Amino acid sequence: KNFDINKMSSCWQWQEKGNSWRGVGIYHVTASAMIRHPQKAAFGELKWQVVDGQIDGAYVEWSPFGQSLWDCIQQIPVRHPQVRIVAARIMPDHLHMVLYVTEHTDLSIREIIRGWVQGCRKAAKACGLQADVFSDRPFIRVMSCRGQLQTMAEYVKRNPERMAIRLAYPEYFYIQRNIEIEGQQYAAVGNLTLLYEQELMAVHVHKEWVWDAERGENQRLRDYKNGCILRARRGAVLVSPFISPDEAAVRDVALREGLPMIYILDNGLPESAKYKPPGNLIEAIAEGRLLLLSPWPHYVPDKGRCTRAECTAMNAMAETIALAATAKAEKAAKRLTGRR
Repeated sequence: KNFDINKMSSCWQWQEKGNSWRGVGIYHVTASAMIRHPQKAAFGELKWQVVDGQIDGAYVEWSPFGQSLWDCIQQIPVRHPQVRIVAARIMPDHLHMVLYVTEHTDLSIREIIRGWVQGCRKAAKACGLQADVFSDRPFIRVMSCRGQLQTMAEYVKRNPERMAIRLAYPEYFYIQRNIEIEGQQYAAVGNLTLLYEQELMAVHVHKEWVWDAERGENQRLRDYKNGCILRARRGAVLVSPFISPDEAAVRDVALREGLPMIYILDNGLPESAKYKPPGNLIEAIAEGRLLLLSPWPHYVPDKGRCTRAECTAMNAMAETIALAATAKAEKAAKRLTGRR
């Protein structure tokens, strides 16, 4: 509350990986309940309503223990004045905290969280629960990259809404496998009917345009990016792996404006039947304006940047999908003209 994240992001010295856990830094803490259920569990119950087909007002109604957990979280800066709470959210079966350690501490962040867990155990006993309310030790992640703070704070804030969407529209998040498109096998999540729209546009920024922009001649690059959005506003479906920063910028504008997209992923999809996409894609999938396609047979945890060969292959896939849709639309138009 009353925490200016934007101001903090611009002035704070980002912690480098490997720095002491007793030093200044920002940490994302996640703790999970012993028994997991996304809608109703030990910490509370997720509630929402649907208005005009949209999730509205998702929130978690805390259990008595959930309220006690919140009180324990609020005690952290009281007991440790060097620690500030950037964001916190209690879900039915897990919780998130983003903590900012403002100066060097005698206790490490691990020791501070260990003390917090002890307080949570006492609160559990007071609520008539067993002391071991967490399934494991809380996971503590050092946030060391610029941009992580704003992203994680937004993630924590919107956790109830995203979970409500996944529970209300489970059919949108099932993985469909062995989808063949122009001879290529894909795993898919989202709205497959986007493949059958009359106009599909492959988004691929050429390096020559970027080089020109770096020399101050950015007209071609600007015109192309603006043209992609203008065509999408007129009904075209954008198709791309959105690899380069300029392609990613087109993707982000399309997401903000609710424009349709087919997003080719640079990693396989997990083996589970359902998929949890990144937070900014959940709404787009639930609203039927996004299709995720993965041409890769296996999911690789912590996959690094895609290789040049992978980038080239995915861009070629996007071109093939878009050209095939255009050809089918032209054939359909000819048949219709012939009948007339």
